[in-house]
Amino acid sequence: SKLLKEYGKDAKGKEGEELLDALLRFMPKFMMYCLFDVPLEKIPIEAIDEQYGGIAQQDFFLGQLTPPLGKINPKIVENTDIFMDFIEKESKVLKNFTPGPKGLGIKELCGAIPMVFVTAAFLGTRDLTFFPMSQAPKGYLESVADNDSKLRNAILETARLRTPVPFSSQAVDDDEGLTTQIGKRTFTFKKGTPTCSVFTQANVDENRFPNPYVFDPENRDFSKLTSFNSIGESTQEASAHICPGREFAINASMNINRAKINAEKN
Repeated sequence: SKLLKEYGKDAKGKEGEELLDALLRFMPKFMMYCLFDVPLEKIPIEAIDEQYGGIAQQDFFLGQLTPPLGKINPKIVENTDIFMDFIEKESKVLKNFTPGPKGLGIKELCGAIPMVFVTAAFLGTRDLTFFPMSQAPKGYLESVADNDSKLRNAILETARLRTPVPFSSQAVDDDEGLTTQIGKRTFTFKKGTPTCSVFTQANVDENRFPNPYVFDPENRDFSKLTSFNSIGESTQEASAHICPGREFAINASMNINRAKINAEKN
């Protein structure tokens, strides 16, 4: 697409921080266009860049967009309102929205989207895209760029070693509690106990991935991958919390990486 070609031209010859800067300039517009099906020329890019490009270049925490900090920063409030109004008016995806129970309408949905966009869509896809660029063995992505299966596995292997979502916090909701083995001991956590699953550690468990610190995308069993808040990279049944946008993020990473690789050839 035109957007990807423009990115490839901008990213050509860049590495490290310069490459990340090029990616951050490109991704807000790309994500808005792909996720919400909006007119490209109408995207309020200045507000989007200021809101998400700035956040992405610093240590992000949710309080920047939520009360009380989000409510006392006039610029954040202004940019969030611009984002919400734009997708409500212009998004083809939301045109046939059906109101949910208990008064959940289009206004409430658009009010929730900015938070999901920055944490899951923008930051998660940014990391899933940049980590292969910066951490895969030199020349490997170029060697598999024309092979969808191998390029996908390269991205998944990078996500295993540098997980975009490193952990997930949940509470035990089974009436009988949660029984699990840690080391050589068995523990039962009562209903209501807060837990934290560290995906990064699970992904380097040698019982799941032999030689876990070796980059080996062509010989991995990715049904054991935990990088998308679930067990397995494609199953729908593994977890109620599985990332619903994982296929979009993986495909976006493949296409963005491929755009840079193709630009380098020309």
